Amino acid sequence: MCANLLRSRVLDHQESTRLQYGLVNRAQALGWEASRILIIDDDLGKSGTSAQGRVGFQRLVSEVSLDHVGMIFGVEMSRLARSVP
Repeated sequence: MCANLLRSRVLDHQESTRLQYGLVNRAQALGWEASRILIIDDDLGKSGTSAQGRVGFQRLVSEVSLDHVGMIFGVEMSRLARSVP
């Protein structure tokens, strides 16, 4: 049972990663130039329970705070709205 669960999680992670990188195509379809698309994937596979140690999340927050962001694409946008203690 544990091996099946682990295999399922690995396949789910691969699908999630494929969907996330596929968002580049979506941004381009909406008119964003490839040179203006920044992929922040430093935190792939990391838990979202804390911002500590999540360089990608911290970079995203910084870029938004500096008004460098025109749009954010994500598979699970609810992750951005979570309260972090």
